[in-house]
Amino acid sequence: MIETYFGANLLSSFPAFISALIIGIAFGWCLEQAGFGSSRRLSGIFYFRDMAVLKVMFSAVITAALGLLILFNLGLISPESIYFPETFWGAQIIGGLLFGVGFVIGGWCPGTAAVGAVSGKFDALIFLFGAGLGSMAFSESFDMIKPYYLMGASGVRFVYDDLGLPVGQFALLLTLVAIAAFWISELIETKFDFALAAQRSKGLWVFSLAILIVASGISVLPARSVMGTATTALSGLPEVYEAISRAEDHIEPVDLARELVAGKSKIICVDVRTLEEYHEWHIPGARHFPLESVAAGLNKYKNYDRIVLYSNGTVHPAQMWVVLRLKGFRNVFVLADGLKGLFETVLKPAVLRTEALSQAQQREIEQWRSYFLSSGQTVGSAAMPDFSGVMNKAKNWSLSPLVDVEWLESNLDRVRIIDTRPQPEYNSGHIDGAISLNIENLRGNVGGMPSMLLPPEMIAKVLSLAGIRPDDKIVIVDDKIRNATLLAAALNKVGHAELTILNGGFNAWRAAAKPVSRSLRSLPTSDYQPVEGADAFIIDTEELYEKALAKKVRIVDARPSEQYSGQEVTEARGGHIPWALNRPVTQDLMAVNESEFRPAEELKNDYIALLGTDSNGNDEIVANCRTGHSASQAWYVMNRILGYKNVRLYDGSWTIWAADERLPVEK
Repeated sequence: MIETYFGANLLSSFPAFISALIIGIAFGWCLEQAGFGSSRRLSGIFYFRDMAVLKVMFSAVITAALGLLILFNLGLISPESIYFPETFWGAQIIGGLLFGVGFVIGGWCPGTAAVGAVSGKFDALIFLFGAGLGSMAFSESFDMIKPYYLMGASGVRFVYDDLGLPVGQFALLLTLVAIAAFWISELIETKFDFALAAQRSKGLWVFSLAILIVASGISVLPARSVMGTATTALSGLPEVYEAISRAEDHIEPVDLARELVAGKSKIICVDVRTLEEYHEWHIPGARHFPLESVAAGLNKYKNYDRIVLYSNGTVHPAQMWVVLRLKGFRNVFVLADGLKGLFETVLKPAVLRTEALSQAQQREIEQWRSYFLSSGQTVGSAAMPDFSGVMNKAKNWSLSPLVDVEWLESNLDRVRIIDTRPQPEYNSGHIDGAISLNIENLRGNVGGMPSMLLPPEMIAKVLSLAGIRPDDKIVIVDDKIRNATLLAAALNKVGHAELTILNGGFNAWRAAAKPVSRSLRSLPTSDYQPVEGADAFIIDTEELYEKALAKKVRIVDARPSEQYSGQEVTEARGGHIPWALNRPVTQDLMAVNESEFRPAEELKNDYIALLGTDSNGNDEIVANCRTGHSASQAWYVMNRILGYKNVRLYDGSWTIWAADERLPVEK
């Protein structure tokens, strides 16, 4: 059995380097002998005077294809030990066009340019230098062009599978095409002088006949024997034992969460539970395969960094791990403790954990929960499994930043609705089960500064008296979006991340002719305890001034343009904080309904244009307005809807800044 460097995971080893060096030198020599050290000869194909490029290309393709199939059939090489590149339709078509244009203009491709440069061709050296610069530019700008690079991603695709042909028959078809290409090339070069072509191509007769015989023989072999596996279960067992002894058989839930959130590794999670359980809830992006078809379904992922198998526990994934390792998969891992371990160590809310957590740990837990409970699945479509009371089956799903009327109606028994409209409006009709909470009960004079959100302990006391618990899934309802977002900011200040806003507010509920209630619900008081450090997203005046002066922060002023410019004075001074960008909160909302946000894609484009960056950036952004009320809406849009990572709220805002004569003002 021939073990490849790729199959043995030794591509970065010194022997692999030496082998690649020798093969590269030999390949360059062959190209030089074929005349590929001359751009004139290479470009001859475009003028139909020298078809060497076409001949060499087809010779290489047929030699490699037939040679590999013979080796597979003899059991000398396993298909699992060969690297099969993925197909990216859009990117590869565009790349092919760019390559072709470069070939036509310069007469070189990167490989032949290397040959030409070694042969002393100056134009080849220039072309090779340009290719190197292009490669570096591609590498440095990869994060920006990654979406284009991944265009048309289709995994590992085989042409014979798409055509529905056995691999041997496809090889025969490809051989016939190659033979036709050889002879057409000869006729073109001899200007269709059949006698001359036949006379000068005696060797081609022999070569054509030889490859036709070989391809015909391969085409009648059973498909299984051609693509048979290279190892037996018994021969692979020592390798399996060694992998287990090195703890290479599993991945801890926390490690998986960090890798998925970071997004730097190519990982495919494989759910081997029942299809019903998979549809109930699964890891975002996970694929489902029945146990009997996991191996076949995963062939296209053999080049990924990790294939992670999971179930509710570890029995079935562990069994499948052994099968896959024996079939040559070296990138397969079992999720330690299954979903039970994932829910306990990754998704359990910070407020329910008994151990002391730092602010960084709390933020990481929220990142995990946001990724696993919101990404790629319809929120609230199904309950997640119940494991040892860690997560309540009736409530354990995360909330998207906004929900609509239909979703809320179907989940009334799973959420706590807080209606922040004025009490007379609430009393005249509200969604059944909703409790009334005046947002001004969460604001006051703090340290002599008016209209400030109360300290976390006082907000927690208000929530306790209202009967709200830390694990409640809260839906905020108001006809003025900024009232809802101000409550969201207050809840965020005590660490209550499981909240959402009814887009369109009570107006949308009433317009949809949904039932309303006038009854009050009696709730027992709770003992709400704020999460330490959760209010770190609030920035004070001193920190804001220092960071703004050092240009370490971007400020978004959510006031009307008249107040921003100083034409309308509502506080001690008119104008705005220097360096601040103006975006009135009304621009976030639908023109015909100011209780409803505009589509997220429109908001995304607007904020990218405003800030010059999307949510992938790490810039610190501060939302500012007159008192912090409208700023809470800008904060909610950027932080929750658009996903900007580092958004803070300047509570007190222009009221405080304008009153301090020491601080600069711009008009």
